[in-house]
Amino acid sequence: MTGGFSGLILGLGLVMIYTLVVGGGFMGLFDFPVREAAFSTLRSIAGNGVAALILSPLVTVLTGWVVARKFFMDKPEISQKMEGGPE
Repeated sequence: MTGGFSGLILGLGLVMIYTLVVGGGFMGLFDFPVREAAFSTLRSIAGNGVAALILSPLVTVLTGWVVARKFFMDKPEISQKMEGGPE
């Protein structure tokens, strides 16, 4: 969770730096409202980042559950075949 939070903060910082430094100058828009665009972008990115922070543990648990279920469901069949049990 700490890695996700630090990734969110670093991502927001990089977007802010890129937007403020580059702005619209590379497209020839010299009167581009840089600060408004940066804060507008930050709002949408922060929403996506918070949603990812909330959903990532759930995705991890579900993935682990599927793998564990497959692992433990296959074990009795394998042990029966090895012991000479019914096939």
